Amino acid sequence: MHSSVIDEILKVEDDAGKLVSDAEEKARRIIFDAEAEKKAYIQSEVEKVRAEGKKRLDEEERILEEHLKEYEAMRDEIERKANELPRSVIETAAERVIERILKVDGNYGQG
Repeated sequence: MHSSVIDEILKVEDDAGKLVSDAEEKARRIIFDAEAEKKAYIQSEVEKVRAEGKKRLDEEERILEEHLKEYEAMRDEIERKANELPRSVIETAAERVIERILKVDGNYGQG
């Protein structure tokens, strides 16, 4: 009878060891799966941030391109208008600038 009790105790110990081993293996799998899920989640979030950043960058580049086109159009318009000024207007403006310079230079040191 003692032999059967000892056999039963050894069997229970063996079963308990298997349960512990199975539980440890299950815990390792759970941890591995959780780490893989965490990595996938982080990678997904990084991709979302990158996509949003690219979208914002593309929008800023589009706006910059619009401003550049507007600037170039204004510059071209100013150049066109400057080239259309009659020679007499340019000469009159130049004479006025020269007169003012001479007047300022003539008054310099008289005060």
